[in-house]
Amino acid sequence: MRSPFAPQIKHCGKEVMVIAKNTRQTGSKAASNAGKTLANPKATPAEKSAAASALSQTPPRKKK
Repeated sequence: MRSPFAPQIKHCGKEVMVIAKNTRQTGSKAASNAGKTLANPKATPAEKSAAASALSQTPPRKKK
């Protein structure tokens, strides 16, 4: 079943779904807290999953 919200385009006669690029990024304080959550052995799998998701949206580190 196709989502009515997903943009559809035609490419070579076939219908293709376009994936939008996520331009939002996690801030440095949130990324720091996410790193601490991942290092915490008492964190639940749901907390670790949310922390990993936040870290995957952080901008690359700037080289010094």
